[in-house]
Amino acid sequence: MSGSAPAARLVPIRAIRSVTVFDQSRVAQAIDHARRRGAHVISLSLGGLFSSALHAALRRAVAENIIVVAAAGNCVGEVVWPARYDEAIAVAGVNAALKPWKGSCRGRAVDISGPAEFVRRADARDAANPGKVSGGQGTSFATAHLAGLAACWLAHHGRAALIAGLLPGGT
Repeated sequence: MSGSAPAARLVPIRAIRSVTVFDQSRVAQAIDHARRRGAHVISLSLGGLFSSALHAALRRAVAENIIVVAAAGNCVGEVVWPARYDEAIAVAGVNAALKPWKGSCRGRAVDISGPAEFVRRADARDAANPGKVSGGQGTSFATAHLAGLAACWLAHHGRAALIAGLLPGGT
């Protein structure tokens, strides 16, 4: 099984233990770390409360033309932060019929939707079966797919050429 951007170089950063975040300071630090390491796309499959430190880190990343995608959230109604910030691309979820996934957060902050119901994924829980595949659900899956799509888009069009073509002050 391969992801949506098999040629991309991944820099996994574990900043939290749960996708529900009440103290966003470690997430802000992780965004800054990814920015300093030269990330072109940052994928945030997490969400929680408002944080000025998180918002500042997000602004720094976008100011350096980094694409930031964030999960809209699951089962809490309104879109969560960081997806709720204008600088992030907020990703909601749909099912195979392209209808909203029942667990996806909704609202004006949502920018795009992706697969979030019965998403096929590698299942590493069974060491005896390394090729095992199972289904998952959540806006985290949609977010990861969109991040892969963004990486493919940058690879195809050339990041430097796209940045050079921006209007003055544009990101």
